[in-house]
Amino acid sequence: QVVGAAIEFGWQGRGANEYDPKLNYPTYGIGFNTYAFPGTSQLGYPNALYGFLIAPAKRTKNWSINYMLRLGLGYNWRPHDPIDNPIQYAVGSYRNLYINGGFEYEYYFGQRWDLAIGITATHFSNGRSSEPNASANLINPHIGIKYNLNQGERPSYDYGPVPDYDKKHWEWFLMYGYGTRQILFDTAQTGLTIPVGLNYPMWNFSTAAQKQLNWLVKVGGGIDFMYSGVTDASAELGPGGILRPTPVPFSDKIQIGVFGIFEWVLNNVSVAVQPGWKIIRKEGGDDSENFYQHLQLRYHIDDVIVGVAIRATRFSNAEYIEWSLGYRLKWDKNGLIK
Repeated sequence: QVVGAAIEFGWQGRGANEYDPKLNYPTYGIGFNTYAFPGTSQLGYPNALYGFLIAPAKRTKNWSINYMLRLGLGYNWRPHDPIDNPIQYAVGSYRNLYINGGFEYEYYFGQRWDLAIGITATHFSNGRSSEPNASANLINPHIGIKYNLNQGERPSYDYGPVPDYDKKHWEWFLMYGYGTRQILFDTAQTGLTIPVGLNYPMWNFSTAAQKQLNWLVKVGGGIDFMYSGVTDASAELGPGGILRPTPVPFSDKIQIGVFGIFEWVLNNVSVAVQPGWKIIRKEGGDDSENFYQHLQLRYHIDDVIVGVAIRATRFSNAEYIEWSLGYRLKWDKNGLIK
Protein backbone atom coordinates (compact mmCIF):
# COMPACT_ATOMS: atom_id res chain seq x y z
CA GLN A 1 0.00 0.00 0.00
CA VAL A 2 1.33 3.41 -1.04
CA VAL A 3 0.32 6.66 0.65
CA GLY A 4 0.74 10.05 -1.00
CA ALA A 5 -0.21 13.70 -0.71
CA ALA A 6 -0.15 16.66 -3.10
CA ILE A 7 -0.59 20.41 -3.09
CA GLU A 8 -1.41 22.35 -6.28
CA PHE A 9 -1.86 25.97 -7.28
CA GLY A 10 -3.75 26.74 -10.48
CA TRP A 11 -5.22 29.47 -12.63
CA GLN A 12 -8.76 29.12 -13.91
CA GLY A 13 -9.17 29.74 -17.64
CA ARG A 14 -11.74 32.47 -18.26
CA GLY A 15 -11.43 33.09 -21.99
CA ALA A 16 -8.14 34.99 -22.14
CA ASN A 17 -7.21 32.96 -25.22
CA GLU A 18 -9.26 31.31 -27.94
CA TYR A 19 -8.59 27.82 -26.60
CA ASP A 20 -10.19 28.30 -23.16
CA PRO A 21 -13.77 27.77 -24.39
CA LYS A 22 -12.68 24.92 -26.70
CA LEU A 23 -11.31 23.08 -23.64
CA ASN A 24 -14.38 23.91 -21.52
CA TYR A 25 -12.45 26.51 -19.48
CA PRO A 26 -9.69 24.39 -17.90
CA THR A 27 -7.36 25.01 -14.96
CA TYR A 28 -3.59 25.25 -15.51
CA GLY A 29 -1.04 25.19 -12.75
CA ILE A 30 1.92 23.75 -10.88
CA GLY A 31 2.06 21.16 -8.13
CA PHE A 32 4.12 19.12 -5.71
CA ASN A 33 3.48 15.61 -4.41
CA THR A 34 5.19 13.07 -2.21
CA TYR A 35 4.87 9.30 -1.73
CA ALA A 36 5.62 6.88 1.10
CA PHE A 37 6.23 3.31 -0.12
CA PRO A 38 6.25 0.20 2.09
CA GLY A 39 9.87 -0.40 1.11
CA THR A 40 11.07 3.12 1.86
CA SER A 41 14.50 1.87 2.94
CA GLN A 42 15.03 0.62 -0.62
CA LEU A 43 12.93 3.09 -2.65
CA GLY A 44 13.37 6.30 -0.69
CA TYR A 45 10.67 8.97 -0.34
CA PRO A 46 10.02 10.09 -3.93
CA ASN A 47 8.59 13.52 -4.69
CA ALA A 48 7.56 15.25 -7.91
CA LEU A 49 7.38 18.83 -9.18
CA TYR A 50 5.09 19.21 -12.19
CA GLY A 51 2.78 21.26 -14.33
CA PHE A 52 -0.82 20.22 -14.81
CA LEU A 53 -3.97 20.68 -16.87
CA ILE A 54 -7.42 19.90 -15.41
CA ALA A 55 -10.25 20.28 -17.93
CA PRO A 56 -13.96 19.54 -17.50
CA ALA A 57 -15.41 16.95 -19.83
CA LYS A 58 -18.79 18.01 -18.42
CA ARG A 59 -19.64 20.95 -16.14
CA THR A 60 -22.94 21.92 -14.49
CA LYS A 61 -23.81 24.56 -11.90
CA ASN A 62 -22.97 22.20 -9.02
CA TRP A 63 -20.43 19.68 -10.30
CA SER A 64 -18.03 18.71 -13.06
CA ILE A 65 -16.36 15.58 -14.40
CA ASN A 66 -12.72 16.40 -15.17
CA TYR A 67 -9.86 14.80 -17.02
CA MET A 68 -6.31 15.73 -16.04
CA LEU A 69 -2.72 15.48 -17.18
CA ARG A 70 0.39 16.08 -15.07
CA LEU A 71 4.00 16.04 -16.27
CA GLY A 72 7.17 16.90 -14.41
CA LEU A 73 10.32 15.84 -12.57
CA GLY A 74 10.38 13.06 -9.99
CA TYR A 75 13.23 13.04 -7.48
CA ASN A 76 14.37 11.79 -4.05
CA TRP A 77 14.37 8.12 -5.06
CA ARG A 78 16.98 5.91 -3.50
CA PRO A 79 18.44 4.39 -6.67
CA HIS A 80 19.81 0.92 -7.20
CA ASP A 81 23.37 0.43 -6.02
CA PRO A 82 25.15 -2.92 -6.36
CA ILE A 83 26.63 -2.57 -2.86
CA ASP A 84 24.39 -0.29 -0.78
CA ASN A 85 20.96 -1.01 -2.36
CA PRO A 86 21.27 -4.16 -4.47
CA ILE A 87 17.63 -5.38 -4.37
CA GLN A 88 16.09 -2.16 -5.71
CA TYR A 89 15.47 -2.68 -9.45
CA ALA A 90 12.57 -0.25 -9.98
CA VAL A 91 14.65 2.84 -10.81
CA GLY A 92 18.36 3.39 -11.22
CA SER A 93 18.39 7.17 -10.79
CA TYR A 94 17.71 9.82 -8.15
CA ARG A 95 15.75 11.90 -10.72
CA ASN A 96 13.31 10.70 -13.35
CA LEU A 97 10.28 11.60 -15.43
CA TYR A 98 6.87 11.85 -13.73
CA ILE A 99 3.66 11.31 -15.76
CA ASN A 100 0.14 11.22 -14.32
CA GLY A 101 -3.30 11.19 -15.92
CA GLY A 102 -6.87 10.33 -14.97
CA PHE A 103 -10.40 11.48 -14.13
CA GLU A 104 -12.23 12.96 -11.16
CA TYR A 105 -15.68 14.07 -10.00
CA GLU A 106 -15.67 17.57 -8.53
CA TYR A 107 -18.57 18.85 -6.38
CA TYR A 108 -18.90 22.58 -5.64
CA PHE A 109 -20.15 23.63 -2.20
CA GLY A 110 -20.21 27.16 -0.86
CA GLN A 111 -18.52 30.00 -2.69
CA ARG A 112 -14.95 28.77 -2.32
CA TRP A 113 -14.81 25.05 -1.57
CA ASP A 114 -14.80 22.01 -3.88
CA LEU A 115 -14.61 18.30 -3.11
CA ALA A 116 -12.77 16.14 -5.68
CA ILE A 117 -12.86 12.32 -5.84
CA GLY A 118 -11.09 10.46 -8.65
CA ILE A 119 -8.58 7.96 -9.92
CA THR A 120 -5.31 8.45 -11.81
CA ALA A 121 -2.44 6.38 -13.18
CA THR A 122 1.16 7.39 -12.39
CA HIS A 123 4.41 6.43 -14.12
CA PHE A 124 7.96 7.11 -12.90
CA SER A 125 10.80 6.30 -15.32
CA ASN A 126 14.22 7.59 -16.33
CA GLY A 127 13.84 6.25 -19.89
CA ARG A 128 16.77 3.86 -19.33
CA SER A 129 19.26 6.68 -18.93
CA SER A 130 20.31 4.78 -15.80
CA GLU A 131 19.89 1.06 -15.29
CA PRO A 132 18.06 -0.78 -13.88
CA ASN A 133 14.80 0.88 -14.90
CA ALA A 134 11.87 -1.47 -14.40
CA SER A 135 9.93 1.78 -13.62
CA ALA A 136 7.26 2.40 -10.99
CA ASN A 137 3.59 2.34 -12.01
CA LEU A 138 0.77 3.25 -9.63
CA ILE A 139 -3.03 3.36 -9.71
CA ASN A 140 -4.04 6.24 -7.43
CA PRO A 141 -7.57 6.63 -6.03
CA HIS A 142 -7.64 10.08 -4.47
CA ILE A 143 -9.78 12.49 -2.49
CA GLY A 144 -9.01 16.19 -2.23
CA ILE A 145 -10.26 19.60 -1.17
CA LYS A 146 -9.96 22.68 -3.38
CA TYR A 147 -10.13 26.26 -2.15
CA ASN A 148 -10.95 29.00 -4.64
CA LEU A 149 -9.23 32.36 -4.26
CA ASN A 150 -11.78 34.20 -6.42
CA GLN A 151 -13.57 37.17 -4.92
CA GLY A 152 -17.34 37.00 -4.40
CA GLU A 153 -19.46 34.81 -6.66
CA ARG A 154 -18.15 31.77 -8.47
CA PRO A 155 -17.07 32.57 -12.02
CA SER A 156 -19.55 32.10 -14.85
CA TYR A 157 -18.61 30.74 -18.27
CA ASP A 158 -19.68 31.63 -21.77
CA TYR A 159 -20.87 28.41 -23.41
CA GLY A 160 -21.93 29.94 -26.68
CA PRO A 161 -21.55 27.89 -29.87
CA VAL A 162 -17.94 27.06 -30.75
CA PRO A 163 -17.10 28.77 -34.05
CA ASP A 164 -16.07 26.62 -36.98
CA TYR A 165 -12.34 26.23 -37.38
CA ASP A 166 -11.47 28.43 -40.36
CA LYS A 167 -7.67 28.19 -40.14
CA LYS A 168 -7.24 24.75 -41.71
CA HIS A 169 -3.69 24.49 -42.95
CA TRP A 170 -0.81 22.14 -43.65
CA GLU A 171 2.41 22.04 -41.64
CA TRP A 172 5.85 20.65 -42.34
CA PHE A 173 8.29 20.28 -39.46
CA LEU A 174 11.86 19.15 -38.94
CA MET A 175 12.99 18.12 -35.45
CA TYR A 176 16.23 16.92 -33.89
CA GLY A 177 16.04 14.85 -30.72
CA TYR A 178 18.80 13.61 -28.41
CA GLY A 179 19.05 11.37 -25.37
CA THR A 180 21.21 8.72 -23.73
CA ARG A 181 20.61 5.11 -22.77
CA GLN A 182 22.62 3.09 -20.28
CA ILE A 183 23.70 -0.52 -20.67
CA LEU A 184 24.61 -2.31 -17.45
CA PHE A 185 27.46 -4.82 -17.80
CA ASP A 186 27.67 -7.47 -15.11
CA THR A 187 30.80 -8.83 -13.49
CA ALA A 188 30.91 -11.91 -15.75
CA GLN A 189 31.10 -9.63 -18.81
CA THR A 190 33.76 -7.28 -17.50
CA GLY A 191 35.78 -9.17 -14.90
CA LEU A 192 35.28 -6.26 -12.50
CA THR A 193 34.06 -6.71 -8.94
CA ILE A 194 30.76 -4.81 -9.43
CA PRO A 195 28.42 -4.20 -12.38
CA VAL A 196 29.25 -1.04 -14.34
CA GLY A 197 26.95 0.98 -16.60
CA LEU A 198 27.99 2.79 -19.78
CA ASN A 199 25.88 5.52 -21.43
CA TYR A 200 25.39 5.53 -25.21
CA PRO A 201 24.07 8.40 -27.37
CA MET A 202 20.65 8.07 -29.05
CA TRP A 203 19.53 10.67 -31.56
CA ASN A 204 16.89 11.20 -34.18
CA PHE A 205 15.95 13.49 -37.07
CA SER A 206 12.21 13.57 -37.74
CA THR A 207 10.45 15.22 -40.65
CA ALA A 208 6.71 15.13 -41.26
CA ALA A 209 3.75 16.80 -42.93
CA GLN A 210 0.46 17.13 -41.11
CA LYS A 211 -2.85 18.96 -41.40
CA GLN A 212 -4.75 20.75 -38.64
CA LEU A 213 -8.34 19.57 -39.02
CA ASN A 214 -10.03 21.54 -36.22
CA TRP A 215 -9.26 23.46 -33.05
CA LEU A 216 -7.79 20.45 -31.27
CA VAL A 217 -6.51 17.88 -33.78
CA LYS A 218 -3.68 17.54 -36.30
CA VAL A 219 -2.94 14.35 -38.25
CA GLY A 220 -0.17 13.38 -40.67
CA GLY A 221 2.88 11.22 -41.20
CA GLY A 222 6.63 11.34 -41.65
CA ILE A 223 10.06 9.71 -41.52
CA ASP A 224 12.51 9.11 -38.65
CA PHE A 225 16.28 8.94 -39.25
CA MET A 226 17.61 7.34 -36.06
CA TYR A 227 20.99 6.58 -34.50
CA SER A 228 20.98 3.80 -31.90
CA GLY A 229 24.19 3.90 -29.90
CA VAL A 230 23.34 0.64 -28.13
CA THR A 231 23.48 -1.46 -31.31
CA ASP A 232 25.82 -4.41 -30.68
CA ALA A 233 26.82 -2.75 -27.40
CA SER A 234 29.70 -4.43 -25.65
CA ALA A 235 32.54 -3.23 -23.48
CA GLU A 236 36.23 -3.79 -22.93
CA LEU A 237 38.77 -2.80 -20.30
CA GLY A 238 41.00 0.05 -21.40
CA PRO A 239 44.15 1.50 -19.84
CA GLY A 240 43.92 1.78 -16.07
CA GLY A 241 41.16 -0.81 -15.91
CA ILE A 242 38.54 1.69 -17.14
CA LEU A 243 35.57 0.16 -18.93
CA ARG A 244 34.91 1.58 -22.38
CA PRO A 245 32.57 0.76 -25.31
CA THR A 246 33.82 -1.61 -27.98
CA PRO A 247 33.83 0.17 -31.40
CA VAL A 248 30.89 -0.64 -33.70
CA PRO A 249 30.58 0.51 -37.36
CA PHE A 250 28.53 3.70 -37.69
CA SER A 251 26.37 2.19 -40.45
CA ASP A 252 25.21 -0.61 -38.12
CA LYS A 253 23.69 1.97 -35.76
CA ILE A 254 21.56 3.80 -38.35
CA GLN A 255 17.82 3.06 -38.38
CA ILE A 256 15.01 4.48 -40.54
CA GLY A 257 11.35 4.43 -39.62
CA VAL A 258 8.05 5.71 -40.96
CA PHE A 259 5.34 6.97 -38.62
CA GLY A 260 1.86 8.38 -38.37
CA ILE A 261 1.14 11.32 -36.11
CA PHE A 262 -1.83 12.46 -34.06
CA GLU A 263 -1.33 15.79 -32.28
CA TRP A 264 -3.70 17.09 -29.61
CA VAL A 265 -3.50 20.89 -29.62
CA LEU A 266 -3.85 22.96 -26.43
CA ASN A 267 -3.05 26.45 -27.68
CA ASN A 268 0.77 26.75 -27.60
CA VAL A 269 1.15 23.34 -25.95
CA SER A 270 0.44 20.05 -27.70
CA VAL A 271 0.76 16.31 -27.15
CA ALA A 272 1.94 14.29 -30.17
CA VAL A 273 1.49 10.52 -30.48
CA GLN A 274 3.64 8.94 -33.20
CA PRO A 275 3.42 5.17 -33.73
CA GLY A 276 6.10 4.03 -36.19
CA TRP A 277 7.64 1.07 -37.98
CA LYS A 278 11.38 0.63 -38.55
CA ILE A 279 11.95 -0.23 -42.20
CA ILE A 280 15.76 -0.29 -41.90
CA ARG A 281 17.70 -1.52 -38.87
CA LYS A 282 20.29 -4.14 -38.03
CA GLU A 283 18.34 -7.19 -36.88
CA GLY A 284 19.46 -8.40 -33.47
CA GLY A 285 21.72 -5.41 -32.97
CA ASP A 286 19.80 -4.22 -29.92
CA ASP A 287 16.70 -5.19 -27.94
CA SER A 288 14.33 -2.88 -29.80
CA GLU A 289 11.61 -4.01 -32.20
CA ASN A 290 10.35 -2.80 -35.57
CA PHE A 291 7.13 -1.36 -34.12
CA TYR A 292 7.89 1.62 -31.86
CA GLN A 293 6.02 4.42 -30.10
CA HIS A 294 6.89 8.08 -29.58
CA LEU A 295 4.94 10.21 -27.07
CA GLN A 296 5.98 13.86 -27.08
CA LEU A 297 5.00 17.01 -25.20
CA ARG A 298 5.60 20.10 -27.35
CA TYR A 299 5.72 23.82 -26.66
CA HIS A 300 5.51 26.20 -29.62
CA ILE A 301 7.28 29.57 -29.57
CA ASP A 302 5.83 30.94 -32.80
CA ASP A 303 7.19 28.34 -35.26
CA VAL A 304 10.01 27.02 -33.04
CA ILE A 305 9.16 23.72 -31.32
CA VAL A 306 10.68 22.62 -28.00
CA GLY A 307 9.83 19.11 -26.85
CA VAL A 308 10.42 16.25 -24.44
CA ALA A 309 9.39 12.71 -25.28
CA ILE A 310 9.54 9.04 -24.43
CA ARG A 311 10.55 6.59 -27.16
CA ALA A 312 9.42 3.05 -26.44
CA THR A 313 8.45 -0.36 -27.78
CA ARG A 314 5.65 -2.68 -26.62
CA PHE A 315 3.92 0.44 -25.23
CA SER A 316 5.92 -0.03 -22.01
CA ASN A 317 9.58 -0.78 -22.80
CA ALA A 318 11.32 2.62 -22.75
CA GLU A 319 14.23 3.14 -25.14
CA TYR A 320 15.21 6.61 -23.94
CA ILE A 321 13.98 10.08 -22.97
CA GLU A 322 14.35 12.46 -25.89
CA TRP A 323 14.90 16.24 -25.68
CA SER A 324 14.14 17.91 -28.99
CA LEU A 325 14.19 21.16 -30.91
CA GLY A 326 12.51 21.83 -34.22
CA TYR A 327 10.98 24.28 -36.67
CA ARG A 328 7.78 24.27 -38.71
CA LEU A 329 6.41 25.91 -41.83
CA LYS A 330 2.66 26.44 -42.30
CA TRP A 331 0.75 26.99 -45.51
CA ASP A 332 -2.78 26.98 -46.87
CA LYS A 333 -4.35 27.56 -50.28
CA ASN A 334 -3.07 31.13 -50.23
CA GLY A 335 0.58 30.15 -49.64
CA LEU A 336 2.92 30.31 -46.63
CA ILE A 337 1.45 31.50 -43.33
CA LYS A 338 3.67 33.79 -41.31
